[in-house]
Amino acid sequence: TWLVALLVLAVGVHTVAFLGYWAGDNAIVLVRWYNQIIADGFSRPIGNYSPPYLYLLGALSALDGLMPDMALIKALSVLGATWVAFASYRLLKQVTAFPELGLAVLLLPSVVMNASALGQADTFWVAPCILALAAAIRRDHLWVAIWSGVAFAFKAQAIFFAPFVILLFWTRRVPAFLWAVPPAVYVLTCIPAWVAGWPASDLATVYFRQAQWQPEDYAFVSNSASWWTWFGLAAAGVAIRYFWLGFATAVLGTLAYLRFVAVDTDRHLMIAAVLSAAGLPFLLPGMHERFFILADVLAFLYAVAFPSRRSVLAAASMQVASAFPVIVFAFKLEPAQAIAPAFAIVTMVLFLKELTQDEPAPAKA
Repeated sequence: TWLVALLVLAVGVHTVAFLGYWAGDNAIVLVRWYNQIIADGFSRPIGNYSPPYLYLLGALSALDGLMPDMALIKALSVLGATWVAFASYRLLKQVTAFPELGLAVLLLPSVVMNASALGQADTFWVAPCILALAAAIRRDHLWVAIWSGVAFAFKAQAIFFAPFVILLFWTRRVPAFLWAVPPAVYVLTCIPAWVAGWPASDLATVYFRQAQWQPEDYAFVSNSASWWTWFGLAAAGVAIRYFWLGFATAVLGTLAYLRFVAVDTDRHLMIAAVLSAAGLPFLLPGMHERFFILADVLAFLYAVAFPSRRSVLAAASMQVASAFPVIVFAFKLEPAQAIAPAFAIVTMVLFLKELTQDEPAPAKA
């Protein structure tokens, strides 16, 4: 009964967000890409996304005309949210007797906003990262590599999960060929577009162009839970000149992470995944409002698997850090996003405390 109630509530919340918010940037960008695919296929470059999500946009053409283009794109994003819920169920099935609670990710404000309100594509890289973590828990390292590659093929933001994968592979001394699997998966996903006519040189530089993006009418530093949001609000021009500092601190932070974070238990694996997904974007500049969604979903799943006052507080704090900047962006409430980095800091401190505590029992029936 409670599961039916949860699903009914999720359908209601997503319906309100789906029908009640007009995602203007998608009307300008994704709808244009969708119509370009219908007209020309993949014979020439399409926007600044890698091919896998664009293949899904192309598949939507089978439904073209049944509903407005924006509604089709939002429906695709809702499908991605459903994949996140399925992946969450698969993960929790290995660590708790209550895997159905994974479906509650559909009620997270970050997921509702990303999928049904904004019609974004982030759920398509979040779901494979969750499946990679599930594979790590069952020690299936080939699938860790495959799912990590799928995530990166959908969005460059999957790089936030990379420190976790590196730590896992290094600690467990996996076979050398597995390190090559994620980039190989990315290359394989690009081949259909290349065969259709998309130049290989353009496909190879999609993510480099994304990293260099700056809007024409203002200086973008960050509007997320990254500490660079504070820097940008204080002195955007100076912050852009010192972007290199963010990459340097990200390298140092990753080295510290690899040195001090443990992955010797299921609980530590989940904590390590959260710290990777939250810590790297916190240190990097150029972080958009949606980039902490993996961290907040993983924090929620950890609280379900290992409930305590601290884990629940950490999950709630991470949700504020992740979802609030999205709400600020959607409803033009700037500069209210300035509170988000503080919540990210609180979350990471709480998870570091979780890492050092004695091993508790997971939530079992």
